[in-house]
Amino acid sequence: MLSKRPFYYNTLRNTVIAFGNLFNEIYIESEGKTIRVPLQYLPKEKFVQRINYRPELDDATVKVETTLPAMGFEMTNVAYDPERKTNKMNALRGNEGKMFNRTSYTADFTLYVGVRKMDEGFRIVEQILPYFTPELIVKIRDKSDYNISTNVPFVLNSSSFEVQAEDDFEERRSILWELQFTAKIYVYPDEQSSTVIRRTIVDIAHMETNFDIETYIAEVSDFEATKDDHTVVETWHLPGDKPSNINIVTRPDELEVTSKKTK
Repeated sequence: MLSKRPFYYNTLRNTVIAFGNLFNEIYIESEGKTIRVPLQYLPKEKFVQRINYRPELDDATVKVETTLPAMGFEMTNVAYDPERKTNKMNALRGNEGKMFNRTSYTADFTLYVGVRKMDEGFRIVEQILPYFTPELIVKIRDKSDYNISTNVPFVLNSSSFEVQAEDDFEERRSILWELQFTAKIYVYPDEQSSTVIRRTIVDIAHMETNFDIETYIAEVSDFEATKDDHTVVETWHLPGDKPSNINIVTRPDELEVTSKKTK
């Protein structure tokens, strides 16, 4: 059964941000100037529409042509990865709760590079390819309250390009590069709060006289359970002369035991 409570850990969002940051600082030399290649998150259809857009002038508006080179990227697919399957019974514990083990998934990305000249495409792609052999490891902080950081491999699967509007002399030529990547990530289930065991009852039978049974009870009141230094009240119920009220005060650095006997 799925969780009845909403939960969200920014796992996919952090993966998208990490992928975009890989290509956010690419510069090339063009016409004697150093320019930064802009990067946007948008689907392929919109990216192609922008790089092939031809401005028009009329009396009312002036439409500006998209400046190239430019880059865009998008996440295209998320799928379960059985090769990195984890044991679901291994619990993860945090500061105030726990959860079942994380689940392995893959996230597919496509990076688009639009240029006017073939040489500009080479200048951009050659700044990307050497770092993927075929994967580049990026450390992502998954859950700070659980102190979990994951080395996420971003794998370069393929790279290709196509020349658009090459046969039409009225259209300006544009070249579109596509680089396919896969990120190996983990997603996390809902968190389950840890509860304090406030009462323990143990029945003990004597080996020689099975009918002689003693009962041990340890209790923590609701009020005491909210404190770091709490009192555990232990009670024995048995025929013999043993302590009946034992107060144990637990602290990180000491253990104090006081007891009273009943007649």
